[in-house]
Amino acid sequence: MVSKKLFTIDGLNKAILSFPYKWSDKTNKPHVVPQSLIGRKTIGGNAHENWSLLRFLPFLIGSLVPENEPAWLVLMTLKDIVELIVAPVHTDESISYLEGKIVEHRQRYEELFPGVRLLPKHHYLEHYPWMIRCFGPLVTLWTMRFESKHSFFKQIVKHTSCFRNVPLTLASKHQFMIAFHLNSPSYGKSSLDVSSVSTVPVDVLQEDVVQAVKSKYPSTSEMHLANNASSSGIAYSKGMIVAHGSASGMPEFAEILQVCFINEEMFLIVKVLCGWYSAHYRAFELSLSPSREIQLLALSDLTDNYPLADYMVGSSRMVTLKRYIILKGLTRPRRMNSVAILKVILADNSSQRLTFQTGLPSSVNELVSEVQRQCGVNSNFRLQFMDALFDNDFMNLTSMDEVKDRGTIRVIPMMDTSTPLCSNSLSTSAPAHVFEEDSSSLSSGCVDTDILSSTSSGSRSVWPSIFCVPQFLHDAELKLEQGHAMYREKGDLLTPDPKLRSNILEGLVQEIVQYKVYVTDKQFDMVGEALIKKHPCLTERGSLTGYAGWKASLKNKLAIYRTVLRKLGCREVMVNSLKDKTEGKLSPAFGIKKPRRSEVNYCPPYPTGESDVSLEKLRVELLLDVKKRNNRDVVRMKMEKTFAFRRYEVVRDTPMIQDFQERWPALFEVNEINAEFKRITTMPLQSRFFSQLDVLSDKLLKLFEKRGGQIGKRLEKILAPMTQAEDVAAIQESIEDITVGIFAVKHDATSRPEDMGIVLEGLQILQGLDNAALAAAMLFGLMYVMNLNYSPELKHTFEVLQKVVMELDGTTLSKKAQVLKNRLYE
Repeated sequence: MVSKKLFTIDGLNKAILSFPYKWSDKTNKPHVVPQSLIGRKTIGGNAHENWSLLRFLPFLIGSLVPENEPAWLVLMTLKDIVELIVAPVHTDESISYLEGKIVEHRQRYEELFPGVRLLPKHHYLEHYPWMIRCFGPLVTLWTMRFESKHSFFKQIVKHTSCFRNVPLTLASKHQFMIAFHLNSPSYGKSSLDVSSVSTVPVDVLQEDVVQAVKSKYPSTSEMHLANNASSSGIAYSKGMIVAHGSASGMPEFAEILQVCFINEEMFLIVKVLCGWYSAHYRAFELSLSPSREIQLLALSDLTDNYPLADYMVGSSRMVTLKRYIILKGLTRPRRMNSVAILKVILADNSSQRLTFQTGLPSSVNELVSEVQRQCGVNSNFRLQFMDALFDNDFMNLTSMDEVKDRGTIRVIPMMDTSTPLCSNSLSTSAPAHVFEEDSSSLSSGCVDTDILSSTSSGSRSVWPSIFCVPQFLHDAELKLEQGHAMYREKGDLLTPDPKLRSNILEGLVQEIVQYKVYVTDKQFDMVGEALIKKHPCLTERGSLTGYAGWKASLKNKLAIYRTVLRKLGCREVMVNSLKDKTEGKLSPAFGIKKPRRSEVNYCPPYPTGESDVSLEKLRVELLLDVKKRNNRDVVRMKMEKTFAFRRYEVVRDTPMIQDFQERWPALFEVNEINAEFKRITTMPLQSRFFSQLDVLSDKLLKLFEKRGGQIGKRLEKILAPMTQAEDVAAIQESIEDITVGIFAVKHDATSRPEDMGIVLEGLQILQGLDNAALAAAMLFGLMYVMNLNYSPELKHTFEVLQKVVMELDGTTLSKKAQVLKNRLYE
């Protein structure tokens, strides 16, 4: 880069000397680069200084280097490697990700310097992932402590200026220092250290601080404040940046406003920030939350307990990580050297022992792969686990949380159906999702008549049951063909070069966003499995699954791609941007709005040529159109055209039912609820619901009969009449107390209902429905239409309706729903 005159060594040294280092960065700030760098081929300095130089290099000269500069990519890949190596916690994904980064760095280095021989340390680096798997995070084994100890002796020599019998001088001074610490009343570092503390009543603090404190400790009347404090040797000061939680696969950040102590526990009063990742700088660009929300964080709430410093780079406020952060709740930490054993009962009633040298697998798919490998099972099968809650009956395995060490699992063969390897059709895990609109139903009172028109604003498809790996660029496919030939002939795995790896990740991301931009961990597994199944030469050697590194890289790539989509105005991503959130919800931690119940068009783009102004005009016209007679076609057309506008309002603002009904009265009719549900999920609501009830009703009745009166006693509380009064006012008052429910008006218990309807937030949303089945279907549809969360007392009921009856996301069920489904299909 110096030879290309992107910058000069003098310019770099001026930037190093003038950079405003903060806090601990001052102690280990980079050493100036010698002018003889090219001849000596070394920059000098100790490990900490060079580590700091690598961390801050993007801030020092990043603006002078063009993107995708080969030498810059070598350095930034090395920065990624260092952050991964010094991470205090590792998972299988992070280790495989490290392997990929090491290979990428070596290949970029060889391409940039083809005539330079690699040094032994480049070879040693290749063994780091294996060492982490054997011994745990290498930061616990590094020699930095010895270097820190050595600095004490260097300071002694520098200050004494005595060079007669230096070893005796060093030994004496060291013993004096040890004796001082041993006689000190506070030997060693205390778990909590604070210099000055002031005690203040909570009520005198700023209002937003008081709210943050009262949200966790409502009875607290006073607290202790400090500008800085240390916990377990880590210093926290006002103005530092901490990572807490995650959003869209990236860590969230906050600025420390004050350190406080409540009930002898240390907390941080922080201001929430919004951060977007910059791949060129390998750093996060920070911006203030429009609401400047204040939170009270315990140290256990931090994603990483090491505080960071923010710096101004041009007009941007940026922060760079010091070590790779494992986001809490996304991956299961790797269990080192913990051997686990399972008993597996095979299809022929024989049994076998399964041994896992590194602990139980983290996913069911990994367990299936191990059963295939160790037991030699080649046919399709599913796994069941022995459930102690039901007299050791075998239940279908859907989560590794059900499997314990020395437990028992059973292999259940499945009929081999001819399923295509990949399809871009609207297929789901349940192939029975496609129904004719005029299918017969014993319960039907009317059927869905609306289908998605060619001008529909929906742009995505249902996530497929089998992910189809796309065709990559022509040169990438040629390299993969060569890798396949070597794999078939010699069994050699392909080590993709950076360009090939980037092409593969880019192709996978482009295929993924056809379905969704927020992908679950299970769906990432599906993509990884599909990739190594189609291209087995891409299987990773050290990974338990064979694709853990690809999975980690894909998560990173998709998170960065969402940043690009946000800048391009993608509403599904913008709805989670702080500046697009409504007042009172301006927080990254408020909850990422993304499809959670198999919604296909969760927050679609506006139709071409339409804007907020034009669609608002159509909404106002609908208020008049809905009052006209014989105007159904016009209303349907305008409701179709305003779907994206209406959906964005629902997802972004989460409006009250009453307010939304006043704005969109045409939506709260049976036909429009059917149409809206189909726009969101691409699946018909009423016909699907009724046809599934026809299939399951007999089985449900038989199941209730087997259980005797226990189910009836529980249902009495749910289905009990809201009131026995005949007074209309009393009935209305009873309805107002209901949050979610179905009401039926009868003269007596044996007569047919005179009226049936739906209650949401104490309002009669629908009435005049023919039967309970139709009411249940409409209530379920409204949960999707209004993007409502399932109420706690009815969450299992709605889960069964969603995953068992409608078969939306029917592969991941809670234990109760899974037990019911198993018994229905016994």
